[in-house]
Amino acid sequence: MNPSVSRSVIDEAYERDPAAAAAEYGAEFRTDVEGFVSREVVEACVVTGRYELPPIGGMVYSAFTDPSGGSADSMTIAISHRDGEKVILDVVREIKPPFSPEQIVADFALLLKSYRVTTVAADRYAGEWVKERFRAHGIECIQGTKPKSDLYKDLLPVLNSGCVELLDNPKAILQICSLERRTARGGRDSIDHAPGAHDDVANAIAGAVLGSTISRGGPEGWLEYYRRLNEQARVDPKNHGYRITPQAVQFAVPEGVSHVYLSDGTCMLVPPDRIVSVGNDDASALGRRGWKRVEI
Repeated sequence: MNPSVSRSVIDEAYERDPAAAAAEYGAEFRTDVEGFVSREVVEACVVTGRYELPPIGGMVYSAFTDPSGGSADSMTIAISHRDGEKVILDVVREIKPPFSPEQIVADFALLLKSYRVTTVAADRYAGEWVKERFRAHGIECIQGTKPKSDLYKDLLPVLNSGCVELLDNPKAILQICSLERRTARGGRDSIDHAPGAHDDVANAIAGAVLGSTISRGGPEGWLEYYRRLNEQARVDPKNHGYRITPQAVQFAVPEGVSHVYLSDGTCMLVPPDRIVSVGNDDASALGRRGWKRVEI
């Protein structure tokens, strides 16, 4: 213990964060911070020499972007698709600051269209600005309700099972391997980058891979996905924990759209006939996007 530090400062530090205080003032190793995944597991998923894959006709792609204001963090995007039991990572792009966010959104929109993607998922950075800029370029941006920590938790079993093929991207490998699992005082785990580090590339990859993973097996895949999420949250499994929206209006889903995100935060996989049924609130939103209503 450092004798120059007052007892009151130390007591306050222990009250605020016992694990951090024990490491700093008590010469104890931290037990609340662990590695997220081993480098061996990640490298086993990497296809050596594969840096990017071109779009394939007839393939359905998922995309995720981690936006940035252009001054401090990178802005990233990743695109993936499913091939049998594996998720294939096709594209990872990172734009380092400084840059014009509007120009990067325009560039990303062109990239998405080349893969016939008209909807991109994102975190909640900058609220409506990101959605509006993508919409101006013909791309619907859906900002998720799940924190990135949950994305990483869902990514872990995919990595451990080897059910994903990652690109040969050293920055991506480093960021994924450098993620830390932290345990809060209440016992809740969170996964994030270390202080002073970055995870912009890892976040985009996790979102894109998850977007393809949860579409496996049609609607049954979605039910299993929500069952697992709510099992972790200790939600009553009888109704899988999510609210059932009255299905009243049918729409024809445009080509290139693989998922329909509903206003209650749930997501619907587009069926083979590309006809979806939604409640009245979502029907109004889809109508404003120009989707065609199908008479029942």
